[in-house]
Amino acid sequence: MQSFFIFNLLSNSKALFVLLQKKPQINNKQTDTMSTSTSSPISNNSSDVDANQKRRRHRGSRARRVWKRWSAQNPTLAVLLTIFVALCLSCMTFEYILGSGSDDSNHHGLGQRMRRAKALLKQAHRQDGEEEGGGGEEEQEQQNNNNNGEIRKHHKKGAWAKLFGNQDVGGNDDKRKPKRYKDQDAHDLLTDLDQAIVTNKDGGIRWTAPYLLLPPIQTAGRQLQQQNDDEEMTRGRHKRDAVNPKNVDPKSEFFKVKRRNQPDMAWEAEYQKLSDFQPPVDYVTHAYDYPELLWELPDLHDHGKDYPSYPPLKPLGDLMKAWPQDNDFPGAGQRPIPEGLLHFNYSNPKEVEMARKFRDAELPFKFYDVPEVTAATEKWTDEYVAMNFDAKSFFRGGRNQGSILGNLLGGKPNHQTLQRDDSEYASPPPPASGTAQESPNNFFAFFQPNLWDVKTMGLPPVRNNDWTFAHWAEHARYADAVGLNASKPHFYWQSGVPREERHLPKSQWTFISRDLPSFSSPAETFFVFNPDMQKGIQCRFGERGVVAATHYDSGRNMIAMVTGAKRYVLAPPKECPSLGIVPWKFNSEFRHSLLNFGHINYMNQTPNSEELDDGEVEKEHGREGGDENGQQRKRQWKGDHMSQVEREWMEIASSSKAIETVLKAGEVLYLPSHWFHYIVSLQKSAQCNVRSGIHDEGTPAFGGKLDVKMCGRLSEEEAANH
Repeated sequence: MQSFFIFNLLSNSKALFVLLQKKPQINNKQTDTMSTSTSSPISNNSSDVDANQKRRRHRGSRARRVWKRWSAQNPTLAVLLTIFVALCLSCMTFEYILGSGSDDSNHHGLGQRMRRAKALLKQAHRQDGEEEGGGGEEEQEQQNNNNNGEIRKHHKKGAWAKLFGNQDVGGNDDKRKPKRYKDQDAHDLLTDLDQAIVTNKDGGIRWTAPYLLLPPIQTAGRQLQQQNDDEEMTRGRHKRDAVNPKNVDPKSEFFKVKRRNQPDMAWEAEYQKLSDFQPPVDYVTHAYDYPELLWELPDLHDHGKDYPSYPPLKPLGDLMKAWPQDNDFPGAGQRPIPEGLLHFNYSNPKEVEMARKFRDAELPFKFYDVPEVTAATEKWTDEYVAMNFDAKSFFRGGRNQGSILGNLLGGKPNHQTLQRDDSEYASPPPPASGTAQESPNNFFAFFQPNLWDVKTMGLPPVRNNDWTFAHWAEHARYADAVGLNASKPHFYWQSGVPREERHLPKSQWTFISRDLPSFSSPAETFFVFNPDMQKGIQCRFGERGVVAATHYDSGRNMIAMVTGAKRYVLAPPKECPSLGIVPWKFNSEFRHSLLNFGHINYMNQTPNSEELDDGEVEKEHGREGGDENGQQRKRQWKGDHMSQVEREWMEIASSSKAIETVLKAGEVLYLPSHWFHYIVSLQKSAQCNVRSGIHDEGTPAFGGKLDVKMCGRLSEEEAANH
């Protein structure tokens, strides 16, 4: 059979090549007809038809002449092209013959599927044009939807999916039924979410869905299964199909929402009445108690479960109990905040050299008195940053675009307003780009949208919106002024500078590169000590209460706090198994965790019936209404609504070791490779970081790349004894 097919293919190719070499001929009958029709009186329509036929014959003859000339000059390419065309025609014929006689709707041939799709399309158009029919408008609309679904089904499934045995590519409704959410259910949830954000609703505690979390580390057999799955997925890129749903559209309404030129949200009416935008606690000017400097490196050998004396690590549960995540520091303004990380003066050469040793040893520390960061702190007002981000929106008008920035600048902006005094550069910087994100509460768990299937995973944790920076800055000031509750909607602003920008002329640098030259320099600096591996600059603008979920970065990180302050909770790579990190590369949450450590304090919390009445319990839980039994409502306290999976993870995470530090304006934090960081914005803030290469080995005491790569896995012997 194969030899016959190959012989037939070669014969067809040779015949096609010989046919294309022949000169066009016109028989006598056609010539007589043409001459007769030319000499006889005919109608205008007949003349037009003959003229069109002549033009078509002329174009065909010209094409053959061009082909003949080209094939004579390139005989080898002509033969290969002819064989390719013959092969395509043979394959289509082969597919058509195999499928044309099948009655199974799931195994139509290509030609039959095309005819079926075309017929359905004609039927849909015909029904759309009918003024009278057998059914009502609803029935007719339903029929049209069914037909359109059939067309999409045949279009998506295609011959190649059948040829390679993949029967589940976009069209098999039986195998792609939603596991948890139907389309209408997901859209209903999205509508409720939009309403909650627009109305600034307090949605209460948002527990993590148990099916989104990995089974806790103690679950027998989970580690071996995870290891086997991970090895399978990394054997080839085609494995991505197993976790990357074909129906995910990262640009859909589930991941992006339009907020511009919409009616005012509920918070905006409150914002207009405010006059004082100072945060309840200013952590930039607050007092801190720093440790004495170390002039010798600690012992970094592996001592088992005992970590070195620096940095001093404590159980995460103790840190959250002493300073609850969503509250201000207890005793703020009355006592200094204790610090554990070393605090080096960047203007002191001796301290800089000691800091270099800690950096090379992969140990975290902080710098203060960094001149360029201090200068940026003074420069980065809301007006200055908004002008650089929103320059394109200045002259477009609209409630949520240029007018908001015009209010910041004291009137409608004009081109002269944009001309800033940049004596070091020849021209004002080009506009920078950024994106606003929103969440129904203060917890921001970042993910890859193209890997998030709404049908099986529910709504994503955050969405992008189209706010300008000026609009975001208004909400950030509002959050500071009112001490925004953690369970109300929060917003985040992100921006990035591509690594290629540092190689451009400085006149083409954006304001971020200009204001942080040590971060953007193509030459080596203390902060970019491996310039070839620089990955660009990432900037994050947070408002009070915003929590960035635990994650790690492979690159060695220098983090500059330009304005405001953030609380960083750091953990070494060896703590990975206790933090719920997703280890799969093709998972939407790769390198991140969905655990909200603020829930640690809720594990064993129960109501005190002597101190709280029914209404207070109800208000604290963020619910409206309830049953008539007040005692039952009291028993349904915060911890009672936590899933068993999340509770087990909270117990594990509370025992993990970590260190916390407040990074305030003017300071720079060094974060070694693969160290985990959990970030809480204490007030409106701006932070930029740059990465400089990867340190795979880490340290024997704290771990490195291998620890995060094997995160949560046990050997077969350990799993058997577990």
